[in-house]
Amino acid sequence: MKTKALLLIALVLWQNYLFYDQDCGLNFLAYALTLLAVAGYYSPESLRQKNILLSAAGLILSALTLVVYGEGPSIPLYFGSFFLLAGYWSAPALSPYIAAFNGGLSSAGVASAHFVSSLLTAGNYPNSRNKWKRNLKNWLIPVVVTLIFYFLYNAANPDFALITTDYTINGGYVVLTMLGFIYIPALIFPYSLKVMHAYDLKTPDSLERIRAKFTGNSLNLKWEFKQAIILFSLLNLLLGVFLFMELKMVWTAAQITHAPELSSRVHDHVNILIFSILCSILVILYYFRKNLNFYPSHTLLTRLAYAWIIQNMVLLLVTLSTNIAYVFNYGLTYHRIGVYIWLLITAIGLLTTIYKIAFRKSNAYLFRFNSWSVYFILIISLAIPWSTLIVDYNLHHSRSKDLSYLLSLEPYVIPQLNAIQTNDPDFQKGLNAKITFFQKQYSRKPDHWRSWSYGDWRLHEYLKTQALP
Repeated sequence: MKTKALLLIALVLWQNYLFYDQDCGLNFLAYALTLLAVAGYYSPESLRQKNILLSAAGLILSALTLVVYGEGPSIPLYFGSFFLLAGYWSAPALSPYIAAFNGGLSSAGVASAHFVSSLLTAGNYPNSRNKWKRNLKNWLIPVVVTLIFYFLYNAANPDFALITTDYTINGGYVVLTMLGFIYIPALIFPYSLKVMHAYDLKTPDSLERIRAKFTGNSLNLKWEFKQAIILFSLLNLLLGVFLFMELKMVWTAAQITHAPELSSRVHDHVNILIFSILCSILVILYYFRKNLNFYPSHTLLTRLAYAWIIQNMVLLLVTLSTNIAYVFNYGLTYHRIGVYIWLLITAIGLLTTIYKIAFRKSNAYLFRFNSWSVYFILIISLAIPWSTLIVDYNLHHSRSKDLSYLLSLEPYVIPQLNAIQTNDPDFQKGLNAKITFFQKQYSRKPDHWRSWSYGDWRLHEYLKTQALP
């Protein structure tokens, strides 16, 4: 216990050194490696657990993204990866969403409360806890009251100063220290909510036939089967008619050149797709949750479910083609890239639903697998230099070139924008303002390895050597 307490203090001080008064950069990677090294030292066998390795990989990848790009949307994923790792450190077999919840709860103060409780109950005597309580009661109130009167006397007479200092307390440093003592114990004293822990471990990935005692009504499963057949038949018919009308409209998509019309079509398709996929997955989760998977005549129901999922895939392709037409005419934007990412996540969800039905997997399996899929898709997506790709595509492949939008992107595209040959005075003015803003921001950046990021350094070197407008 004493060793872990000293380790906690050391980690808090190391955290303060890395992050206090610093920007995003190498400090995030250094801290991630430190936490993994400490956790691995105390529990080396845990590093062989698949879920812990996946969450550790997510933490390192998000840290590397921050090293490359500096401050950005990878920061929430970095801390989310820490919560996931902390949750798995207490129970490696949990589902990712349960582990992340447990890790977040532990990082919010539960683990630190457990640490304090362990200190209070430490000792070789049965009454050690009561001894700590008595000492706390004996000293706490007198010390607090004495300090109050000291500050009152000091305010009345500034010459009355029993304690003289040449420094002031830095509020930011104090807050950072307090945060360290709150969330770092999540790795040293891991905590898991027992109720959720136990329930999650009881839900396997594969379904098993439930053999229950006769309750006087043997037709429930048969009625549910017939109901499912009717429902999936009607849903397939409805979606089939809708897709027929949509595919007729696709033939005219090449003639659509107005941005508002294309935008409306993309948004309509995405909204319909979201609703349709959610409905399809919820319906499938309900009807394929238990013994209906083992019904003697379930082949027809399975085929109807497959047909509905495949039609949803066709709807996805229609939405994809509309978004491609939108991008071809009016260029890439972050919002349109987000549509592609959402379509990818949706496609994975549909494919895993087919897998669930085919191999009689549980609902828990579907949630577990897709949680990992979304997690790593987000991490990988944030690591891609989208701004560079957007500028390159819009300048060389798009029918229209919205230079004002390109000026709104991250500063890392300045070299690409500087290479544009144009006489537009507004563009040159905007580019100069963008360069000036970055240079001012970089001049305020702490001159230390902790805040070093590749993107800022590379752009700074470029601006020092290139002739700029």
